[in-house]
Amino acid sequence: MLTDKIIEAIGLIDEELIFEAKNQKIKVKFGKRKFFALIAAVILCMIFVVTAYALKPYYKEIYKSAEQLIQNLKPVKMSSVDSGVKMEVISASVADNEAIIYISMQDIDGNKIDESFDIYDSYNISGSFDNYGYCEKISYDKETKTAFFLVRIGRTDGKTMKDGKITFTVDESISGKITYNDYIDIDLSSVQNNPTTREITDRSGGGYDGTPEMKKIYDNLKSLVPQEKYFSPFPGATITAMGYIDGKLHIQMLYENRHETDCHGFVHFVDENNKKIQNLMCVYYWDENGSFDIQKGIFGREVIQYYDTYFEQVFDISPDELKNCRMYGEFITHENFIDGKWSVTFNIEDLY
Repeated sequence: MLTDKIIEAIGLIDEELIFEAKNQKIKVKFGKRKFFALIAAVILCMIFVVTAYALKPYYKEIYKSAEQLIQNLKPVKMSSVDSGVKMEVISASVADNEAIIYISMQDIDGNKIDESFDIYDSYNISGSFDNYGYCEKISYDKETKTAFFLVRIGRTDGKTMKDGKITFTVDESISGKITYNDYIDIDLSSVQNNPTTREITDRSGGGYDGTPEMKKIYDNLKSLVPQEKYFSPFPGATITAMGYIDGKLHIQMLYENRHETDCHGFVHFVDENNKKIQNLMCVYYWDENGSFDIQKGIFGREVIQYYDTYFEQVFDISPDELKNCRMYGEFITHENFIDGKWSVTFNIEDLY
């Protein structure tokens, strides 16, 4: 689900923290399907300021405060049904420039919703103002196949939501999570020593380890040119190029059809002494030759949303060292994409 995207911090954080953090279901919204790039970049920067273990109490405190917040919301009890899923706005409140909305999504005619169900960053509120927000998955009821979310949406201009109506909408959702955590049996002798490269100008996210050397590489990035599809270790994830650029090993992945699967992940290497070798840098960029759509981006501007995404990792591993290494992958995708239109409108003044 979209909240799993903390895994895209690319292994620079201890995996225990990554999976603990993602299970807290915290996510920030700055535009449809843009979160995965943003959160990876944010975390990659954060980890050089705070330690992994220092973050653990932070996530627990957010979850605790959310539960307390729900108790103080005002009842709304309005619902919308589409594609066999019922969305109910259970309760909400408005304070100054922020609306807090507690919702449920229930499967009413099949097997669309499971524990991995997520509303896929497709929530929004109507209004003649730009907004920001984040969504937190609170719980899942297996017996009733119902997922519960707490959504906070605020005005970017800081002005108060005084009166009128709020229309809260959800457009898409996903479920049926599939994970892969295992070695990748790929022939590393096929890594190119003099690969064809290109400059990347339209990045969608990334980060580096904070050293001046990697900053220089990141700021003046030379990327691999996609070659034949070497190997597909996981549905929707394909290794498209491997090669050395200026002495650093680059591994390029293509994530296809991400708008319906949310496929993402990363690789690392394990040497002959069972030592894990993580990347020092990573970058995301769109497949400009692939399919795309026009979406409403940050502040309502129209942006091109590419459905296929390249993800390139950079490692400090020499060719001799690579001979004694194995590649290990961690990937996530989803089987079920639900395209719907759930919408509920209620009065702002009733929430004060």
